[in-house]
Order: sequence, then structure tokens, then C-alpha cells
Amino acid sequence: MMPFVVGRKEIPYLQQHDQADLVRNYFSATQDIFRRWGGNTMAIHYGYYPNPDSPADHLASLNSLTNRVVQEAGIKSGDVVLENGCGFGGVSKEVAKLGTSVYAVDFSSSQIGMAKQGQELDAQIRFSLQDFTRLAIRDNFIDHVIFIESLAHTADKLGAISEAKRVLKRGGNIVITDCCTHNLKNDKLLEIFESGWKAKIIPIGDMESIFKHLELKLEVTDITGHVLPSIKLAALSAEEHPDTEEVSDTIKGHRAAAIAFRDMVMAKKIYYFLLTATKE
Repeated sequence: MMPFVVGRKEIPYLQQHDQADLVRNYFSATQDIFRRWGGNTMAIHYGYYPNPDSPADHLASLNSLTNRVVQEAGIKSGDVVLENGCGFGGVSKEVAKLGTSVYAVDFSSSQIGMAKQGQELDAQIRFSLQDFTRLAIRDNFIDHVIFIESLAHTADKLGAISEAKRVLKRGGNIVITDCCTHNLKNDKLLEIFESGWKAKIIPIGDMESIFKHLELKLEVTDITGHVLPSIKLAALSAEEHPDTEEVSDTIKGHRAAAIAFRDMVMAKKIYYFLLTATKE
């Protein structure tokens, strides 16, 4: 097992604020939904379709998004990779197969517990319960940092990116896949989406400002079209499961958010981006 490297005084693992509690409770309540979605990939993100007009297998599309991130980051054998918001660990396990060492953090104990089950690459992956806005990892230690649909769930995006930069080696990359708007405000669908998925969505211009403030040059690629078949599939699945009295409010909110997200994407109110920055 890799040593867990801490280069400063150990800090509390979990953010003690309402957003963090909302997110932890959300993922605990929706765990079974995400397990069905990811199947044997253990992925909980949307899929990427290289050719959106000829959609591939759903599970293959989940791995395709991971592969797209690996390609964008330039991850190779021998690298040390940090995944912030690792969920069930599906992405981290795929990255470890490349011969990398992976530090995989999440502040959901239920998801970290699931990630540790059936772990075959014990010597290459260290799963830990952490808050990625306050990492217990030393400076300039990580080759690449990836966030796959996790940055949306923190209100402190500046803190998260600042920490990613701190632990990153010079020449290393930060790669993010997530959704942003173009200055969308007071929108009912956005309210449903954020409430249901416990997300904090910001305009892409604000995201660019964060990176500029941290002296990181950000490259923005709109990959909405490649992810759209997966977005539609998630919404269709939500529509096929009508709400009943037995369904919890969290599950109802999750399903409503999936539908709202599709509708916003189709109306060009929100976009799915691939974001890349290199630490000079």
C-alpha cells in the first residue's frame, strides 16, 4: 500500500457546512441508482460518445469519458494521479490499470466504502475520506489532478482549484469535466437541477476567472454534443420511473434534476465542458 503523504499538519477531513452535508446525504440516498447506472464500470458520471450520431453501448460510453480525460491529461505509466470526488472508484481503477499510482478522495463515506470493495489494485490506489478543498497531501506531489462531475457539488470552487494547483507538480495538468452555464440566472429548470443534484452551477466566465486568479491558463472545450446521448438516456430513465408515495423526496429530486438537465441542454441553457489547465 502506498504511504499517504502529508506535507503539513493534518487537517479535518470533512467540510462542516450545509452544502457538504446535503451532498453526502444525496449520494447516500441515491447510491443504488448510481450502481445500476454504472454497472460493472462502477462509474457514476455521464458517458462520452465519440460519434454521437452512432451511439455506442452505454457502459462503453462511460469508459470513453474516462479515456477522454486520460488523453487530455496525458496520463501515462508511472504517473501519480489524484481523482477529486472519486465516487465508487470506477475511474480511479481504470486509471490505475495504466500503471499509475492513484490517490482517490471523496467526502462521502458510503461511496468510499463502496470503492474499497473488490479492490484489486491495492498497491496502486489509496482511497481516502477527504474534502478536496482542504487536501492532506503535500505540495508539488501529484502529476495530474482530475475532477469528473465532482466540482459542481462544492460551493468553494476557488478552494478546490487552489488546492489542486498546490499539490500539482510543475508541468502537471488539471482536467475537469462538468457543466456550466452562460450567465443563466433566475431559471426554474436550473433551480430544479441544482436542488435535485445538490449542485452549485456557475457561468463558464466565472470558472475562467477562477483559473485566471490562480494564474492557470484554462483551455475550454465544449463536449456537450458527445455527452448528449447519455444525458437523454438518464432523463428517459427518470421519466420511466414515476414517483409514488414510497419514493423519497431525494429520489424524486434526483429524477426531476435529470429531466431538467436534459431540457436545459436541449434549450442551450447549459453546456457540458472539458476544462484543462497546466501548472507552469
